[in-house]
Amino acid sequence: MDELEALAISGFPARFRRSEALAALEDACALLVWMEANRNEFNFSGKLVLAGGSAGAITALNVLYLAPHLGLSVPEVGGAICYSGGFAFPSLADTVDTPVFAIHGPEDDRVPMHSIVELSKRNPAVTLLVSSEHSHGSLKLCPGEAKKDTYGRLISKVNEFS
Repeated sequence: MDELEALAISGFPARFRRSEALAALEDACALLVWMEANRNEFNFSGKLVLAGGSAGAITALNVLYLAPHLGLSVPEVGGAICYSGGFAFPSLADTVDTPVFAIHGPEDDRVPMHSIVELSKRNPAVTLLVSSEHSHGSLKLCPGEAKKDTYGRLISKVNEFS
């Protein structure tokens, strides 16, 4: 744990990078392995796509980038959609080419934006949309965005990644 903590980007909230976050990562990996093992029974098709907001987005990014470093088994993931999230250890993400679509607001004080900005600089597979009108945990880029636009963007990303 100390070795991992030494890799954490400065200013990333401790609660999102320590034991609780690692427990969520283990649970998510176990779920994904189960889903892959039961793919035919439940008629899953295409690649798995991760999505989440805030702590859910952090967990999705941990699955992509941290799980391999911890030796956790993860089936192939087609992509991730993350809003208001971040990744505490951007130096571990350089070699992963799974696409990530991220939305974040610069005024977010719950999950500071600097970690997702650093991740997008280090990894060209990360597309980051920044909107000063985006509020924490929202799928919308701005408060007045029509639902059809919000969900249309998300559905297009799921289709692209799966």
